[in-house]
Amino acid sequence: MINSLLLLFIGSLVIQAVYFIWFDRSWKKQLEECEDDCQPVSVIVAAHNEGHRIEKLLKKLENQEYPDFEIIVVNDRSTDNTSEVLKKFGKVKVVEVKQTPAGWDHKKFAVNEGVLASKNEWLLFTDADCLPVSNEWVKSMAKSLHCNDVVLGVSPFYKSKTLLGEFIQYEFLLTAWQYVSYALNKMPYMGVGRNLAYRKSVFLQNEGFTKIKNHVGGDDDLLINQWGVSASYHVNLEKESFTYTSGKNSWNGYFKQKIRHLSAGKKYKLKDKWRLGGFILSLWVFWVVGVILFLTFNQPLIILLAIIARLMFMLPTVWVAKEKLSSKFKIRNLVLLDVSYSFYYLITSIAVLTVKRIKWK
Repeated sequence: MINSLLLLFIGSLVIQAVYFIWFDRSWKKQLEECEDDCQPVSVIVAAHNEGHRIEKLLKKLENQEYPDFEIIVVNDRSTDNTSEVLKKFGKVKVVEVKQTPAGWDHKKFAVNEGVLASKNEWLLFTDADCLPVSNEWVKSMAKSLHCNDVVLGVSPFYKSKTLLGEFIQYEFLLTAWQYVSYALNKMPYMGVGRNLAYRKSVFLQNEGFTKIKNHVGGDDDLLINQWGVSASYHVNLEKESFTYTSGKNSWNGYFKQKIRHLSAGKKYKLKDKWRLGGFILSLWVFWVVGVILFLTFNQPLIILLAIIARLMFMLPTVWVAKEKLSSKFKIRNLVLLDVSYSFYYLITSIAVLTVKRIKWK
């Protein structure tokens, strides 16, 4: 029994090391540079009961340093003061959604209505609870669209001193770390709707959300997963292009949000499930089997050396990703966060398989 567990443990270590080496090489790739073209851009925001937050975003958008762009807010079934807040911004084009048609997910229908209302080819998306870090957000994201169909942006979380805040920072790093690495290797599988740009023609040519319109969530990752390599991609890691958001302030709210996000993964292409699953499964096996062996094996030093070896493979690429993605977690908490992440992913994955109904607001 011990020998089988030891082989499983060493096997998971090898798999993890391969992933880390591959991630490290991915982040060293030279990003393609695009020339400024300043084509007109449509910035689209779907908002549901966001009256208490959207005013800050719209003020930030109005101050963007870009010569030609429109702002479209889709007021999606709001019952708060969102409509009153939007009236303060005369230059904002408002699309009212009173009811979502049968067979449509609320968020996807709202985004779809925003796309159809746009007058420009270049579309840029964020959420009502986000804020661009600079007045050059539109410029930075639009520049990359000049020679690509899709631009995958980065959307870090504001720093929080709570334990949950620290965990959110680490979870964000691992998520962005993976989708950026795969995109840099021309294997895009997801993006984040908080900071995403693509051409309207690509959206329409691929029939928009038609194939996934009834699935809750996935207006960003499922769309990118569906397009795959049929479109050309760019990853924008310029700090000026980041949009920031606040993480959940309760574990219950956080897990509900993550269950909704992970539920989209069930519709990923099989090859993407295998690639992502291999990393998560080997991570979980490493820590679970490692703990069992440490407590029962008569040579715990071997287990400790294996953990140190894994950290040596992991640290270089985590450090680079942490700096480029502006993740604020403390490196000294890396082991604790990594162990916690492996169990968090197991719990949420089980929840995704058992929860029957998932809602977007």
